[in-house]
Amino acid sequence: TTDIAAAADVAMPSFLQYCMSLQQQNFVGPEGPDEYDPYTYVGAVTLLASSRVNETLHGTLGLPRASEVLEQAIGLPPNVNRRELDFSLIVYMTAIAMFAACWFVSHRIALWTWPSFRNINPAHKQWYVIANLWKASLLGLMTFSVPYWVYTYRHYIEGNWASHANDGMLTKLTVMLYTVSDVVALLVVPKLPLSTKIHHWATFFFTLLVISYELQEADVLHMIIVYGTFSTVAFKTNYFLAFRVMYANAGWMRVLAGASFVTYALCCVGNWGSHSLWLGLGVVRGTWSVFGVLYFLSLATLVQDDIKLLQYLWARAKGVPITPRQPKKQE
Repeated sequence: TTDIAAAADVAMPSFLQYCMSLQQQNFVGPEGPDEYDPYTYVGAVTLLASSRVNETLHGTLGLPRASEVLEQAIGLPPNVNRRELDFSLIVYMTAIAMFAACWFVSHRIALWTWPSFRNINPAHKQWYVIANLWKASLLGLMTFSVPYWVYTYRHYIEGNWASHANDGMLTKLTVMLYTVSDVVALLVVPKLPLSTKIHHWATFFFTLLVISYELQEADVLHMIIVYGTFSTVAFKTNYFLAFRVMYANAGWMRVLAGASFVTYALCCVGNWGSHSLWLGLGVVRGTWSVFGVLYFLSLATLVQDDIKLLQYLWARAKGVPITPRQPKKQE
């Protein structure tokens, strides 16, 4: 505790000095040189404050930096921004730990206050419900977030991936928020189907790629973020997947299934179409890469799951009843 307090005492003056220096710089906002961009300003302050604390704790406690651990595990590109990567990994690991704790608290509260949740059989599906409710709520907040669409517009409409300071960093934070629920589900939810595990591991791997590279350098990273953007908008599908466990044949579930089907189908069309166009243009222009083709092929498993889910949502929207599975008898 004493070491951490001493580290904070060292880091805080540097942080305050940097905040003062930011005020003296001309941060160019989206409206011109006389306008400040608040998201860029907050991102710059957060990035430097975290990096100062990270470096101080590393020197004080002798712990390896997060980027060093990742480099030993999977390797890193030669031009990686290690300060930014350290910050990303620390935030990602912290978010995973915090979300896992929140899931356990939510599970306990639901058992106390939600009879339908308490009566879920088999009991391990309670964690499936928690996972989908948290993911749907998080993606819903992102969908209705102004900064989320500001950066989406800058990147894909304006085509600017590095025109504003720390845009890339905040975009990486968004990617981490999108996948944190998948990682926690791998750690917490028991008896996940194999296809779901593959999907979650794939999103985790893609997240490591996104936070390890400069976004303006690889169009494959752009397409990974495109996939996540469309999937974020389809957040209500996760609400349906959660509620079907408790209210499988309720009348209002048909409405939710129909709304989820329409949204999910439109997002799938956007995803599949944009990726097919990207690969086709790459072949025509001769700009395709082996890594890009491998990424495109890796989406085949995700597309297969998308089709199965669309078929299921369509069946439920038409009113096809669900017969709950009986738990297996213990030998």
